[in-house]
Amino acid sequence: PEPGALPKIPLFSDLPEDAFIALFERCPLRRLEPTDVVIQQGSLGDSFFVICAGSVKVFRNDGEVRRDIATLNEGAFFGEMALLSGAPRTASVEAASEDTQLLEISAPVLTELSHKYPPVAQALKKFCRQRLLTNVMSSSALFAPFSRTERRQLIERFRARDVQKGDVLIKEGQRSDGMYVVLSGEIEVRLGLHPVASLKEGDIFGEMSLLTKAPATATCAAARRTSLLRLPREDFDQIVLSHPQILVLVSELTDERKKQNAALASHAPKSAAEAMPMV
Repeated sequence: PEPGALPKIPLFSDLPEDAFIALFERCPLRRLEPTDVVIQQGSLGDSFFVICAGSVKVFRNDGEVRRDIATLNEGAFFGEMALLSGAPRTASVEAASEDTQLLEISAPVLTELSHKYPPVAQALKKFCRQRLLTNVMSSSALFAPFSRTERRQLIERFRARDVQKGDVLIKEGQRSDGMYVVLSGEIEVRLGLHPVASLKEGDIFGEMSLLTKAPATATCAAARRTSLLRLPREDFDQIVLSHPQILVLVSELTDERKKQNAALASHAPKSAAEAMPMV
């Protein structure tokens, strides 16, 4: 392709032009018409996509109900979460305009590119973090009082943390040291020795102990190698002070968690807790 014709893609802004062109030559360019499906929710992914022209719609199917999540345009990318985490795709994607053109980047090409040009891997992780946190904040009642600008500022306060299988993040009887969001991997919630829940990508934990200022009533430990994002307790406390309306949500969130606990308890072993603890 002509250098002038290459799309502007923030992810690859640090690449030398020759590497950018080589990437285009090595990856297939897919042309799609409106409603053509690119990614199917629930499938496993071994590549991600960059939009070179046109646009796509991201949507989820909850049972028979379709819920549109976002429209992405030229320069945006998608599909990287499943590629990085190894988890099934959490949403479907379809073309939304005439002659949508997508660059499909496979896992081996991405690995090679990341080794040669480390800023690409760093940028991908950064975009990945921001997208996950944006999704979490738009769907969680906890962040309802925040404006879009405040949410962006809040995202900057989260710190990445990688843990190995068996590592304990929150211990029963102790106050949480922060609010955690699972980026990839799995967290097991235990009461005593009994597992009562499993937390995956996008799930939050530790926030109830921070809101109620009470010790956690469960232990949260990594079930496998897991990447997390942590908002330190000090930052969380500052945010509550500047947004006292969050405290109004505490009773609602507590009630919601109790309902979830009751549902979990009905499937839990008889020897386990009567309900999933609030962590």
